[in-house]
Amino acid sequence: MSIESSQIFAGHTGTNCGTVRVGFEIQGGRAELVVDARLMGSPHLRVRFGGDVERLGSHYAVVALRTVRNETDVDAPCCLPPSDGPLLLECVVIPPQSADVAGSEIMNIVGSWTERFDCLVWIHADADYDDGTELDPEDYDPPVSHFAAAVEALRWLGRPFKLASAAAGDDA
Repeated sequence: MSIESSQIFAGHTGTNCGTVRVGFEIQGGRAELVVDARLMGSPHLRVRFGGDVERLGSHYAVVALRTVRNETDVDAPCCLPPSDGPLLLECVVIPPQSADVAGSEIMNIVGSWTERFDCLVWIHADADYDDGTELDPEDYDPPVSHFAAAVEALRWLGRPFKLASAAAGDDA
């Protein structure tokens, strides 16, 4: 497997309390990533990020996130959180792997996840963005409410998320 000019991946993790789905599509030099979280006790979250792909090897690329859209509240202003530069998403495409081991007892009992995967995506370990807690709320411009959905979605990508090759239309 290698990073091609056009690829679609999708994955999920969940329990009986809800599911998080991630969709990732590469089209030439652009990529889109969708995080869709439906969790008990939390409002539905669906956020779409767009960015520029830079292939750094046959199996590795970074995506500089440039755009974000809150698809659960399309009328609400939405922007990327303040950062010291572009937020980078890392992507590694590998031969298909099996993920047969649960990461916790609760996942072993009631969990589900992408069982066969060939792509991992995550926010770069050195990505430095403000989640809206570093200043007093009134000191932010734009307001925290404008980037809160993006921050919540990015939290799901703080560690590698397993994705599998998908057919067109298998969005998160």
